Amino acid sequence: MNITLLYQSDPFKLRKYTCKNKQCGIRYEKRMVDKNIEWCSDECKKIVRDEKAEKLTRKAMRNLAKIKKEKREAAKAKNKEKHDKWREELGISKTKTDPLQNAINELVRELDKGKPCYVFPAYNTNGVPNQAGHCYGRGARSNLRYLLLNIHGESVYSNHNQDIDDIFKLEGLAARLGEWVKEALRVIHIENKVIKVSSHEKNEKIKIVRKLINRVKKGEILTRRYCDEQIGIYQLNEFYENM
Repeated sequence: MNITLLYQSDPFKLRKYTCKNKQCGIRYEKRMVDKNIEWCSDECKKIVRDEKAEKLTRKAMRNLAKIKKEKREAAKAKNKEKHDKWREELGISKTKTDPLQNAINELVRELDKGKPCYVFPAYNTNGVPNQAGHCYGRGARSNLRYLLLNIHGESVYSNHNQDIDDIFKLEGLAARLGEWVKEALRVIHIENKVIKVSSHEKNEKIKIVRKLINRVKKGEILTRRYCDEQIGIYQLNEFYENM
């Protein structure tokens, strides 16, 4: 047996330790079995214990703050989930549209206020206002995204139903306006392949749209072609009837 190792591990042998009171630091003797004694005097004992109690208090407060933060985040996540569900039920998109699109959509809602959904005219909306829905989706023909002839009052159900394709919507629009709308949209799509509107131009167009909205709100009857001409984004054709 290693006598030296036995001697060093003797729990009853007095050894030198440093007082845990940081302001003291005196070296004192104690046995290994007295491991809970970390001070050199009663005065240091009080200081060390007070420091430990303060550390435990701070740790408890941090844990409490962490718990409160987790609860707040959980409540926030639950509220966001509830809000997202509400937005989905109302058909409000999470993604932000550009301000010009917002203004044009508002004009569409004013132009078609009180009219049934152009896709499902008999659909009961239960009082939920129609949205501004694109006949040709902005993904399929993004160059028609600002064209009023391509945007009409549409129910939330129809506007967000992925099973309804553009052709079906086009038939619904033709039933409302006439067969001419198919050729008008086709030619406008071809003749206006690229639509570029700068930020400055958008601001100017928004001012025009706002004026049109105010005129409609005051009871003036404006046609879609007239509004599209005033906004001035598209080159229109003779197929586009003034209605």
